[in-house]
Amino acid sequence: MTNALSTLFFRKLMENETFKTQFISRFYQLLNGAFKYENLKPIYDNAISQIAEEIQRQAYRFDNPKMEMDWMESVSIIDRFLAQRNSYFDNILFSDFAQPNQSLEITSIAPNPAKDHLHIHVDADEMVIADIQIFNILGQKLVQTKTILVKGGNEIDFPIDLNGGFFILRIGNASGKFIVIN
Repeated sequence: MTNALSTLFFRKLMENETFKTQFISRFYQLLNGAFKYENLKPIYDNAISQIAEEIQRQAYRFDNPKMEMDWMESVSIIDRFLAQRNSYFDNILFSDFAQPNQSLEITSIAPNPAKDHLHIHVDADEMVIADIQIFNILGQKLVQTKTILVKGGNEIDFPIDLNGGFFILRIGNASGKFIVIN
């Protein structure tokens, strides 16, 4: 159980909307950048490979083969956590900070037609964590990610890698159409 005093300072900071917006935005940026599983996995695997030989020696030294199996299970648990951490924190961020009745408006999508990126302007009535989704004309979801939108105008530069065609962009409860040419 967490001591309420240990989080008092942080909780007070989170009452400040500017701090809260900046904190969540930076946290999300790090979580989906530097701390992304694909970036951490090689570092983690390297550390495990350096330690594994020593664990084998210690298991042999103490005549305890279960020691090595326990260690391998712990390694597996940590790896699963690293792989699932982003969705775990996404759920926390969405449950604590997402606004279910968000009012968003996509005011522009440019260039349209597009080739490799979209510049999107979205207005939000309040800070929200919103899904960005792209669908083809058959309704198949081709892209899904999340973004943090602050109250007011938001500019999103969004790289795309789609074959030519007509597409629907959905951000939260707002949608717009765009064309991709190759």
